[in-house]
Amino acid sequence: MKPLLLFTSLLLLSSAALAQAEPFAPGLLPYGAFGLSVSPDGREAFFVHSNGGRDTMQLYHMVKRGRRWTRPRPWAHADGAQRQIDPAFSPDGQHLLLNINGPGTRSFDIFISHRRDTGWSRPEPIAALNSDSSDFYATMARSGNIYFTRRLHNSNDIWMSRFENGAYTAPVPLDSSLNSSGNETNPFIDPDERYLLLLCDRPGGAGSGDLHIARRRGNGWAPAENLGPAVNTPVSEFCPSVHPGSRRFYFSRTQVLPGGRRIESIYSIPLRKLPALRRS
Repeated sequence: MKPLLLFTSLLLLSSAALAQAEPFAPGLLPYGAFGLSVSPDGREAFFVHSNGGRDTMQLYHMVKRGRRWTRPRPWAHADGAQRQIDPAFSPDGQHLLLNINGPGTRSFDIFISHRRDTGWSRPEPIAALNSDSSDFYATMARSGNIYFTRRLHNSNDIWMSRFENGAYTAPVPLDSSLNSSGNETNPFIDPDERYLLLLCDRPGGAGSGDLHIARRRGNGWAPAENLGPAVNTPVSEFCPSVHPGSRRFYFSRTQVLPGGRRIESIYSIPLRKLPALRRS
């Protein structure tokens, strides 16, 4: 199939989902934006500016003045010697998790920044979570427990570290009801750890990567359930999150073009339009 025809087909196949999902801050985001995290009070946001690639990724920051978002700018700790991805506010809005790959890191490592009266502190690695492998897409529950992706042997799985007595325990992978021989990544943990949103490549999905929900079942997890056509399309959806205050689901969508460049942006949809999340 010719590249133009393929691209047109993907757009047509995505139309049902696009009709329900709304672009975030239309007209404000730069070309190539993904991985949005909105503060619990809804007044601040971070995202990744990729410029359609994966070689120069930086965090951008924006705030809401009245009812309007300001134009995004590189955040105070942007660094051209690093790639910075996957911002995630803690449930209380006082901490920001992110991932950094650059001088002094082995691959992508998990870092944390703390809100201060003067702004956000310089990110510091969370040593207990980081390994010789790539550790990324970390999100925090109200308990302080952190769920994240670890890449081992060319496969991604979801791991968790408990916050106990003021420190993080050695991470462990989630059980086989969730992790599989395929890829599980991009975990967003509900603040009360009742459910987990994730990107995985289960059979029968809509595209190259679909977003799913897995609910807590006892001490483990029920099988992941596809979020359905309101979100998932023949291309790839990733970076899921829920904002409890606005009752909205945020996610990103990426289309890889011939030559490797990407068209990607950030979308949202009310929770009431997602039956799988309405029940959570």
